[in-house]
Amino acid sequence: MNDHRQSNEPDGNAASAPQVATQFDVVAPLYDELMTGVPYDKWIGYLQKLLALSNLTPRRILDLACGTGNVSELLAEEGYHSIVGVDIAPAMIAEARAKASQRSLNIDYRVQDAAELDIPGPPFDLCISLFDSLNYVLQPERLQMAFHRVAAHLSRNGLFIFDLNV
Repeated sequence: MNDHRQSNEPDGNAASAPQVATQFDVVAPLYDELMTGVPYDKWIGYLQKLLALSNLTPRRILDLACGTGNVSELLAEEGYHSIVGVDIAPAMIAEARAKASQRSLNIDYRVQDAAELDIPGPPFDLCISLFDSLNYVLQPERLQMAFHRVAAHLSRNGLFIFDLNV
C-alpha cells in the first residue's frame, strides 16, 4: 500500500455543478502528452520566488483546478507534504490519482467545483490556480463564489496565487 490518499468525502453538489465538468473526459488520458511544452519547473520556480517575497513557507497547499496534478506532483517533490488538488473534471482527477499512486506521492485529489469548494480540515496557507484555469469559470457570480470559497479555506495570513486572462 502506498501513501496516496483518495478521498471518500462527497465530491460536491453535482446538481449545481456546471455542465463543463466532463469537457476533459476524452482528452484527460492525453493531456500530459499534449502539454509537454509547458515549463512546469519554471512555474514552480516563479511560485517559490513569490513565496520568498511574501515570507511564506506553506504547510498546507491547495492546488485549485489542478488538472492531472503536474504542479501538485512538483510541489510534493520540492518537499511540501500536505497538498490537496481539486478539479471539476473527474477524468482529470482520475489521471492525477493514478499518477500519484504510481509514484507513491501523498497527494489528496478531489473532484469539486471551485465555486462550491468544501474541504474539511485545517485551513490552507497557500492556494494556487495556475495556467488561466479560473477562466473556465464562465459565470461571473460563480467566479465570485469561487473566490469566497477559497478565502473561507485560507488561514489568516494565507495567500492565493492565481492568473487570469481578461
